[in-house]
Amino acid sequence: MTILDDINSLIQEAYVFSDKTISVGLDEFESGEKDKLFVVGLSGGGKTTLGLYLAKKYNAKYVDTDDIHIKFDHYKEKEYKKHKEKVWEEFNRIVNSNERLVIGGVGIGFAWENNEVPENQLLDIPVIFLGKSILKSSWDASGRDNKGRSLKGKNRLRQFYVFMKWNIQRFHKRTEEYKKAKIKNGGNVEEFKVPKL
Repeated sequence: MTILDDINSLIQEAYVFSDKTISVGLDEFESGEKDKLFVVGLSGGGKTTLGLYLAKKYNAKYVDTDDIHIKFDHYKEKEYKKHKEKVWEEFNRIVNSNERLVIGGVGIGFAWENNEVPENQLLDIPVIFLGKSILKSSWDASGRDNKGRSLKGKNRLRQFYVFMKWNIQRFHKRTEEYKKAKIKNGGNVEEFKVPKL
């Protein structure tokens, strides 16, 4: 299956343009019954922006799991194999800490897909699933290179293609699988209105 087949399939399922954000179990975090909240979404979907806002709103600390993966060069496949145990030890330390935390980043999706964190633990933590469309997320993510420099023209289009491929082939699938399992597991499911930040 090619990237074009993937895009066509997702357009038919309306995921490319869908912007619906939902929360599962947010009331448990708001009440203090649970002390962790995951913010899950695509690359470029606004996880960090929303996570920082929610941490401030709920008097919690924000932790970005992307920092763990970058710290151990997770994005380089050969380096990931070398540091895999350290990545998941750090992730588990964060999830099992006694702190009140809002946790974002791609690490949550990797944890679900790779069974690196016990499934019941991931299903027990309240979650906001950002519904920013694949198209919009990929476009927003493509605006800067990995050194923070602004990209324009052909360079941005190349980066946009990379993020579309990344979001479709990697993040979309694992996020949808996690969302289905989380909803099936129970918890108060509500549409979440993302504030203009």
